[in-house]
Amino acid sequence: MPSESKKWLRFRIITLLVFFSRALHCPALPSTAVADPLGKTLKTIAEIQHTKTLPLLPERGIIFDRNGEKLAATIMVDSVCADPSKSRSREVAEKVASILNIDKGKILQKLSASKNFCWLDRRIPPDQAAT
Repeated sequence: MPSESKKWLRFRIITLLVFFSRALHCPALPSTAVADPLGKTLKTIAEIQHTKTLPLLPERGIIFDRNGEKLAATIMVDSVCADPSKSRSREVAEKVASILNIDKGKILQKLSASKNFCWLDRRIPPDQAAT
């Protein structure tokens, strides 16, 4: 092959490589240009979707024996829980202890745990739950 045709072949190959490399990289540019301005907006939308609270109150059925007698039924009761990592003050313990009629020391002990959740009292009467 003469040297002139080798140069021409090399030029065509390099031109094709440049063309295809740019063609492959160009679709990535608009996606980054769109994602940057919308990044904060999309992040807030995602946070709202992930932290949405949906109240689910399942109704469980009554369990009967073969004679039609009631064996078990669901009774809705209230309970009191806390996040010890967020509320470790004595004032909170005093207020909760006075409402629930529980020893303040017991509440402080539960609030001093290194957990993120603890039960302060379970199955409290409706009048206590209202306060």
